[in-house]
Amino acid sequence: MLQGATVFSKLDLRSGYWQIRMADDSVHKTAFRTRYGSYEYLVMPFRLTNAPATFQAEMNHILRPLLDECVVVYLDDILIYSRGMQKHVEHLRRVFGILRQERFYVKLSKSDFALEKVQFLGHIVSAQGVHVDPKKIEAVRTWKTPDNMKELQQFIGFANYFNRFLLLEEYHDVLYAGHFGSNKTLTGIAKHYYWPHMADDKHKFVTSCTPCQRMKSSKQKKVGLLQPLPILEQPWQVVSLDFITGLPTTTSGHDAILVVIDKFSKMGHFIPTHTTARTEETAQLFVRYIISQHSIPTTLISDPDPKFTSKFWKEVMSLLGTKLAMSSAYHPQTDG
Repeated sequence: MLQGATVFSKLDLRSGYWQIRMADDSVHKTAFRTRYGSYEYLVMPFRLTNAPATFQAEMNHILRPLLDECVVVYLDDILIYSRGMQKHVEHLRRVFGILRQERFYVKLSKSDFALEKVQFLGHIVSAQGVHVDPKKIEAVRTWKTPDNMKELQQFIGFANYFNRFLLLEEYHDVLYAGHFGSNKTLTGIAKHYYWPHMADDKHKFVTSCTPCQRMKSSKQKKVGLLQPLPILEQPWQVVSLDFITGLPTTTSGHDAILVVIDKFSKMGHFIPTHTTARTEETAQLFVRYIISQHSIPTTLISDPDPKFTSKFWKEVMSLLGTKLAMSSAYHPQTDG
């Protein structure tokens, strides 16, 4: 989920429980008495048995569009993660827009923005993975020697938090055998231990291991031979197109731009559209602004966007006699 993220922000909500309205038939259950009279809570107070579950359900509901895309939320703590600063700013705007709409307020003194490493729920989260907070390690080192059974149980319960970190390192980063892969690491641990989601923890640990990334051979398919590009003879023979998204919405409802570039003259058309435009609408824009003003291109270059790989788009281009070409992976300059 956090794989590849390099920029992190943490938000702490202010009095989040008070944003949840009490059910009318439950208000009387919160009554309390003071010397000034009796009172009832109209909003959800702290320390109710079901308050944490209710609040977590509400946060999951309002942030559902962003969960597992750029947001992790636990009660009033929100972690926002992105692959790059530009994308991170966009994610922050989307989160703030939802919080503003739902009237949740952020406590700035406990929030951090645009960091390479952030403390979240007792962990240190960074591009290198999730690690134990040094403050928790120090707490174990300075823990008073238990004098009775209850104190011993408290210490064991606290120390168990570190088990998965120690076991993963012990079974993966072993000096006499090198760094095992995901399957061997999991097999070694599973012989003696178990915890929920251990396969996911193992995968995250191994894939974020710095020595493995540096020293192990790549499994990516080898690159092919270079092919010469055809020499263009006239304008609008080969064109490329792509979308610019994440723009502020205009008064006419547009929030995206369809960019069409002629490979011969480098002339470009910047056509206003919206992110929810269907394939049919995109085809209509292409015919209206490109084909009607110039000519039918022989080759059309684009990225593998679902709009450009759909059956409808392929049928239209086939009828026009236009060859479709996908841009190179990890090389967005190909399509403009």
